Amino acid sequence: MNAALPRQRDDDAPAAVRLRRTLRRWSRGGAELFRYAAVGIFCTILYSTLFWAFHGLGSVRSNVLSSAVSTVVGTELHRRVTFRRSQRVGFFTAQWQSFGLALLGLAATSAVLAGADALFGHSTTWQQLLLVNGTSALIGVARYVAMRNLVF
Repeated sequence: MNAALPRQRDDDAPAAVRLRRTLRRWSRGGAELFRYAAVGIFCTILYSTLFWAFHGLGSVRSNVLSSAVSTVVGTELHRRVTFRRSQRVGFFTAQWQSFGLALLGLAATSAVLAGADALFGHSTTWQQLLLVNGTSALIGVARYVAMRNLVF
């Protein structure tokens, strides 16, 4: 019998009902955002460790290799943990869809590294890591929105 009744719009609902609905949406989104940030922190540590290990190859090569590995790991963790889509989105589909976003991030971090070398000359590994991770944090916000709306 209730299925035939039209669904009440939020504008028409009492204030307490609207507040409950809003808080429920925020709590689901907040948990997802927390999981996204936790995966991001893990991948930043992984990236930084790999960048440090590959640094003998040069900052750009190290950036490319570290980004490639941490992006594959991060995308898989986001698929399984953050967005909980492991049953609906396959491994290769998620990697392929995330690939374009990863290339944009790689281009931005490579440009920052190249720009720092051009402006300041030689910089230490720590300075390069700070630049790349700061850039990645800004990109991470845009990537969350894109992954949430386009990939998963």
